[in-house]
Amino acid sequence: MYLCVPTGGSILTQTYITSCAPRSQCSGSGSVGIPNGRIKRGVSCCYTDNCTPPRPTLPGDSSQLNGIVCRTCTSADSLWCYTSDTIQCTGNEDKCLLQTTQISGTLNSKVAIRGCATKSICDLGSSSVDVPNLKMDLTFKCTSGGFGVHQGLFMVVSITLTTLLL
Repeated sequence: MYLCVPTGGSILTQTYITSCAPRSQCSGSGSVGIPNGRIKRGVSCCYTDNCTPPRPTLPGDSSQLNGIVCRTCTSADSLWCYTSDTIQCTGNEDKCLLQTTQISGTLNSKVAIRGCATKSICDLGSSSVDVPNLKMDLTFKCTSGGFGVHQGLFMVVSITLTTLLL
């Protein structure tokens, strides 16, 4: 897996992760739009022992607005973030995403990101990557647009409170 995080015209982070994965995760590229940047994901696989997969292809950039508006925020120390800030989605990023990443091992970290995402990113659901001395658990929760991830949480809380009061 190759992740590229360009922000403000320069590359902030490039990460290659080599690990074993189910064949269902062996294709696809996608992106997440955040203010002043984009997280790009590309995956390629090989199918023999000790092989080296080819360099993955990353999705291109698009500045064409698609009419979707999503909440946006980043938390560097929690698996949750929420704000009234919004971002206008572009290109194929037509889903609103809440992505969480929990890293444990020699490095411990929790990160939450909200923004726009491609369907292929949303389809990941949850995944785990194990490399020596490090485990990364990722979740990808999406809605069709608007502010539905927060509204869904509101609905669950409302039903729970109503049940408790009855």
